[in-house]
Amino acid sequence: MVEKAKVIIGKHVYGNLYECDVNVLSDEKFLRDVAVEAAKMANMTVWDVKSWKFGGDKGGVSVIVLVVESHIAIHT
Repeated sequence: MVEKAKVIIGKHVYGNLYECDVNVLSDEKFLRDVAVEAAKMANMTVWDVKSWKFGGDKGGVSVIVLVVESHIAIHT
């Protein structure tokens, strides 16, 4: 007999933010901490965290928090 899978309903939240502080957008540690804290506040199970800082005129930061339930990503 096959058991019914639990229905999982998630939310996809995204946004474009303007006129942000450049110092915040380039602070890799701060953005990592924000993403991990968001996962904890949502009662998600953090599996791994990766981040990269890119240099140059158009550089920025990317943060990926892999959680058992899904993922959280920040790209500046």
